[in-house]
Amino acid sequence: MFVYALIIFLIPFFLIYRRNHLDNRPGGVLNGQAINQVVDSLTREKFSSGAFNNDLQCPICYVEYDAADEITQLNCDPKHYFHNDCIVTWISKGNNSCPMCRKEIKQMI
Repeated sequence: MFVYALIIFLIPFFLIYRRNHLDNRPGGVLNGQAINQVVDSLTREKFSSGAFNNDLQCPICYVEYDAADEITQLNCDPKHYFHNDCIVTWISKGNNSCPMCRKEIKQMI
């Protein structure tokens, strides 16, 4: 009984800690309309192996790029590009930072 009471007592503290921790991620957290704004601003292009030197796989999913893939390059670095679906999923989860360098995505648009 004591254990259950302790757990119920600690849950609000855990939730507050978790909320504060997520808000302090590099780049902050996106939500709602901000997510749509960032996703709509992304520039998409077809993958071309000649345009990319050695980085032939997406750093989010670690799958090699294919000629049919649509990729997105973030403006933080000319080498930071991803499968379009991967970076859209990343942003849709509320992440507002480049998965590689952690620069704020919203500032790049």
